[in-house]
Amino acid sequence: MKLVVLGAGALGCVYGGMLAQAGHDVTLVARGEHYAAMKNDSLTILTSSGSLRPALKVVDVPRAVKESDVAFVTVKARDTSGILEASKHLFGRTVFVSFQNSGEKDEILSRYVGARNVIGGVAMVAGTIVRPGVVEATYIGRTWLGELPRGTSERVERLTAVLDSAGLPAIAADDITAVKWVKLIQYCAYAGVSALTRLRFHEIAQDPRLLEVYMELLREGGRVMKAAGTEPKDQKGLPPIKKFMELPKDALIQEYSKKSKGFRSRHETISMLQDVLRSRQTEADDTLGYMIRKAAENRVDSPVMSAVYALIHGLETSYSKV
Repeated sequence: MKLVVLGAGALGCVYGGMLAQAGHDVTLVARGEHYAAMKNDSLTILTSSGSLRPALKVVDVPRAVKESDVAFVTVKARDTSGILEASKHLFGRTVFVSFQNSGEKDEILSRYVGARNVIGGVAMVAGTIVRPGVVEATYIGRTWLGELPRGTSERVERLTAVLDSAGLPAIAADDITAVKWVKLIQYCAYAGVSALTRLRFHEIAQDPRLLEVYMELLREGGRVMKAAGTEPKDQKGLPPIKKFMELPKDALIQEYSKKSKGFRSRHETISMLQDVLRSRQTEADDTLGYMIRKAAENRVDSPVMSAVYALIHGLETSYSKV
């Protein structure tokens, strides 16, 4: 299968590199020092079982890609329009899948390439650029694919099998919209608390005060999801949103405080915290901001989410003045 990764940062390199290692024809579209390093010395992926040096192509502009069966969109949300404008020659003959965090990612994709050329995608995969040309795959969780707004198809099943065989566990989801909501809610809760505290999840879970904030963010998100017309469901591999909404908060905090003692320390750093640590603009507008806008549209109170959103903007302002 011919595949192109539009925005080969850490996440894009993990997907592209592992697919190339499995024998697929992969082209990475990258930029800056990372592009130069991969162009000159290829890509190295560090995994828990060793390092990979997959054979793939690296370019710095989408127009260098003449054709592709599937395009994975992994740029930051703010760069979506630019990368798609530069990829118009692929429209109509390429299926696009976004693994971005943005709440509006598939709507934006559909406006550019047409809804029939979009497959819904959700990724629980994490990576970090150790240095230009070297990416560490810090977490390989599930990937979900599905037709929008729901349902599966032969093309979904085929792409699911391609990812699965490359060591990227994938699921063909009957209701990708519900999965997208739960992933977005989880991202907003974890990224929001992590960006403000600079702590990883196992550390957050060990502080009942932070755990309470995290859980309230999940509960607010679940109420927004339900009000927007999608019934909260517990998805394997994602936080049990339905359970968080139904059980008393104190009981949940007590349960997870006990569980946290057995959580293993994981060193992946969520993308919003990576941006904060590098004093860069975050994706707060496209994630937390999206949730707050949906809450307002559906007359749902979201005080904790609104406070976290405001604080992250304040944090961005503080380092943008340095």
